[in-house]
Amino acid sequence: MINLATVELYRSLMGDAKPNVAPEYVASIEARILSVSAKVEKYLGRAIESKERTEYFTAKSGAGTKSVALLAYPVSELASVSVWGSTLSQDSSFEIDTEEGIVSFLVPVYRARDLYQRAICVTYTGGMAEDTADFISKYPDIATEVCMQVYFEISRQKNIADKTTATGAGIVTTHLTYELQPGLVEVLQQHMRPKGIV
Repeated sequence: MINLATVELYRSLMGDAKPNVAPEYVASIEARILSVSAKVEKYLGRAIESKERTEYFTAKSGAGTKSVALLAYPVSELASVSVWGSTLSQDSSFEIDTEEGIVSFLVPVYRARDLYQRAICVTYTGGMAEDTADFISKYPDIATEVCMQVYFEISRQKNIADKTTATGAGIVTTHLTYELQPGLVEVLQQHMRPKGIV
């Protein structure tokens, strides 16, 4: 998991030009950026950090598995695609859409009685960015909206404290959770895999 913005970017966008800031202030922004980054990755439904990974897929019954959607895309390097342990050759057995991270089989992979689980194995390198700087460079729209979300959450936290309620069993604290703001959601929807593609 990589952060999708930096404290420096946040402070720049928020017009925070104070030369000396308390370490606690910086730490609170960093923690909030990490939290928002995790929410963004979950919302996108794709892995953001570009790295090598191996994914397994279960063969479907009926018409069989015609394609699989990789978790991290775009795909920068494909190491191997195998079915039941046998490595397939590209172009004669499968094709890959590197931008959308879709592996399409020329002949569907059918579910065998005992071999359907983890039948398909794909080893590849993929993801949106290698690190935070790379992400900000490639996706400045998301990075900006992440900072806006962080600002919203910090502002709300200052104005509305966690709720503490005394009960017969003790004290219960309800921590505030924040939904993604409309501006961030709108930007994220532009970077999601189109529905119905697999």
